[in-house]
Amino acid sequence: MAVIQPYILSIESGGSKTISVILNEDAELLGFGIGGSANEVFAGHEIAVHSIVESIQAALDDASVHPRQITIVAASVLMSRELLNKAISAADIAAEVHAYEEKETSLAASFCSDHGVLASSGTGSFIYGRSIHGKTMVLGGFGSILGDEGSGYEIGLQGLKSVIYSLDGRGHPTSLVEEICKKWGVDYRDRTKLQTAWELAEKVHDLYPYRHRGLLARLSLSVAKSAKEGDIISRQIIQNAGGVMAELTAAFLKQFEVGVRPIPISYSGGSWNIGEMMLEPFRQRLAQLVDVPYVIVPQKLQPVFGPFLLWFKHRGMPWNDMLIRRLKKHDKTIIAQYGKYLYDHQEAGRKTIRS
Repeated sequence: MAVIQPYILSIESGGSKTISVILNEDAELLGFGIGGSANEVFAGHEIAVHSIVESIQAALDDASVHPRQITIVAASVLMSRELLNKAISAADIAAEVHAYEEKETSLAASFCSDHGVLASSGTGSFIYGRSIHGKTMVLGGFGSILGDEGSGYEIGLQGLKSVIYSLDGRGHPTSLVEEICKKWGVDYRDRTKLQTAWELAEKVHDLYPYRHRGLLARLSLSVAKSAKEGDIISRQIIQNAGGVMAELTAAFLKQFEVGVRPIPISYSGGSWNIGEMMLEPFRQRLAQLVDVPYVIVPQKLQPVFGPFLLWFKHRGMPWNDMLIRRLKKHDKTIIAQYGKYLYDHQEAGRKTIRS
């Protein structure tokens, strides 16, 4: 009797996006899909479930795989297990489900080991650590009202505030005015500056409380673009985010013992894709604040492979160099597919803001 090779669906749930990939046991990438926010708290139940289903269906189509061919689902979740099961059922998948917390999967993908300290800056932000003895701790992650310092949301929020302040006379000139007005379809040339400021504010208010967080997090891309083009205000916002992430990390290290020296520190989340403009102040500020030996380890794998790694470990299979190399070779594909998604949805996003 022929043995049916299992297909594994690995899902990375995020505050702004949800990525699903389909792999086989040999870690070959067969399909990729992406959807919106799957954060139950900030996106709401319906949007969160829809985002999971959207990303799964796109991955199935890309892989030309029938839903019932999926035998394992490994997912990082920002929702209840009940909602996750609802989303998987809605995608017509009947499979063994393994649900993990986002911080666990992010740490696994970043280090490809089971210990270290992770500085996560995506839509939100947090610091997470796991010791060699299995002890864990998280600092931050309090959400956009009480936290999210150094996150994509905070970068976007500060960018929009700098635009508002520039328009109402409290702030300095910034190229972000033109950048964000164009992105959101606001014609700032035929009205007063205060009228423009009010229209931008109303765009955010109209999407509150569920859709504004992802909207502002995506503005971090505009802030990064303006910063790289020489805008001083934008550069200061990015550099401040890197410094704040270092301060959070330093506060974490005062309270948590990993059990090894030097302490391995890595980073994860879309904000770090900004690059050296954010990483350099992170390194500099960390050096000022931390007096124990540590080493900053670049992220080894894309976060979407974290659930797959934890499922692999659950089966008692080692994370050997061959497995890591096989997953690593998919990095460019994941990054390129996400870039294509952003490009394809840019105009759709503009229409949403304008309407």
